[in-house]
Amino acid sequence: MLPFFEDNPPPLHLVLPNIIKSNISGETHGFELSTKFKVMRFWNLSAGYTLFEIHLHPAPTSLDFSTAQQSEGSSPRQEFQVRSEFNLPHKLEFDTAVYYVGRLPGPQVPSYTRLDARLGWRPAEPLEISVGLQNLLDPRHFEFGSGDLVSATQVGRNAYGKLTWRF
Repeated sequence: MLPFFEDNPPPLHLVLPNIIKSNISGETHGFELSTKFKVMRFWNLSAGYTLFEIHLHPAPTSLDFSTAQQSEGSSPRQEFQVRSEFNLPHKLEFDTAVYYVGRLPGPQVPSYTRLDARLGWRPAEPLEISVGLQNLLDPRHFEFGSGDLVSATQVGRNAYGKLTWRF
């Protein structure tokens, strides 16, 4: 593609197009299962499992020697979650959730297990007041990250308060 001048956005400037092709093809495979179970009138459980695989294949003419390997390892192969929801007296709710996320071999992020808890109160139908704690098992863990320009993010323990008005 040839260079050209452009004035949107101003000022007038020269655009030098640069096209990069990885010459990589691939496919993904996986499945997801989820279930909900009413243990008692006031207690609900739900669980979910995900298996996800990425298979990438560089073309013989590709000069890209790292994108396929990094991209294949940029998503966890397995994830699992279990949620518990209690409806308590006096319009109180107590919810907990446990999440397991498999390791990311591409950016070398280890697997982790996270536990979250929430206490909510609904004094009226449109109003909810809640407080929660996230990442109770570890003071911090790494998530995400892929490639040379994106690094893993460290996620710490967290507390929050929330006021919701539905209309």
